[in-house]
Amino acid sequence: MKWVHQLDNFRRERQAARAARFRFLRGFEEIRGDGFRLVLEEKLPEDLVHGWVPSYRFTMRPLHGRAELGTIDIRIGDNENIYYAGHIGYRVHPPYRGHHMAEKACRLIVRIARAHGMNQVVITCNPDNLPSRRTIERLGARLESIVDIPPDNELYLYGDRQKCRFIWDVPATDVSATDVTGDGQ
Repeated sequence: MKWVHQLDNFRRERQAARAARFRFLRGFEEIRGDGFRLVLEEKLPEDLVHGWVPSYRFTMRPLHGRAELGTIDIRIGDNENIYYAGHIGYRVHPPYRGHHMAEKACRLIVRIARAHGMNQVVITCNPDNLPSRRTIERLGARLESIVDIPPDNELYLYGDRQKCRFIWDVPATDVSATDVTGDGQ
C-alpha cells in the first residue's frame, strides 16, 4: 500500500507543476454569436487522478434572457481521455434542437482553442448519434476513425462502446482574449 500513497503523491506533485505552467485566459467570460451567447460557468483545472485536462465550461443562452439552451465545454491539452472524449463536448436541450445551436457554439468556442495555440481539435460522438455526426461534418471536420472504447475508460462505464473521432482544423478566428498569461483561475 505504500506504493499507492507514493503514486498519489507523485500525481499531486505533477499536477501542481503542470497547473503552475497552464494559465486560463481572460476575455472569454461571454462570447456572442448569431442569436445567442456562450456564458462562462466554470474553469476546471487539470485533474491527473481522473485524467482530465483543463477545461472551460459554458452555458448557451439567448442574447437577451437567462434561458439555458444547452452547454458546451472546451478541453485544453491531450491525453488518453481526449483521444476518446475529444476537445469539445456539447449538449443542446431538447426544445432547442434542430436549429444548429451546437454547430454555432463550436464555431464560437474554437476561439479559445486558437488562443491556446491549438491548430486542430478532436470532436467525438457515438456512431449512432446521427445529428451530432452531421453537426461535426458541417463544421468541416473529417472522420479519422471509429475507435473501440477500452473497458477501463470512464466512457465505457457510462455505456459507450465506440466513438467516431473527427479532426477539425481550427479556423483562424478573431481571438479576443485580453490576457494570454491569465491568473490561473
